[in-house]
Amino acid sequence: MIQITLLLWSLLSPWAGGTPDMHVPDASPNMQLETFSTFDGISLADGLEDVTTKLGEADSTVRDPYTGFTEYRYGNLVVGMYEESIYYISRDKRPDEIVLNGIVIPLKEFWLRYYLGEPDFIAEDGDVYIRGYSALKLFRDDSGSIIAADLFDDTVS
Repeated sequence: MIQITLLLWSLLSPWAGGTPDMHVPDASPNMQLETFSTFDGISLADGLEDVTTKLGEADSTVRDPYTGFTEYRYGNLVVGMYEESIYYISRDKRPDEIVLNGIVIPLKEFWLRYYLGEPDFIAEDGDVYIRGYSALKLFRDDSGSIIAADLFDDTVS
């Protein structure tokens, strides 16, 4: 009986699926992030030199000759820049979690509601959360699974 209880608790617990070193929320009733300052340690206000200092040299760099945008890829983290300004920061390849403002957020509905609340709007391809001039978009596939996450300057889009 105890084994069944433990199994059910581990499957149904909102903490199931987290990482051992993740930030566990305290008892505060409102932990929703009021701003999006950083995404994986990178700020939209950072320049290329800041990104290089924080992440090192990019694994690859691709410049689009038509738009002038350059993507700097660090594993499954992409920093999209136009000239010296960051346009977006993206985590792709079906991430399990994102790091906003230094807080590890598992991409599970419980944690999304806890830290982000309800989406400001739901697009055909995902959910959008807006904080000031920054927007976070969680891209979803047809089944509703999160396939990518982007933080971008909402005034530029």
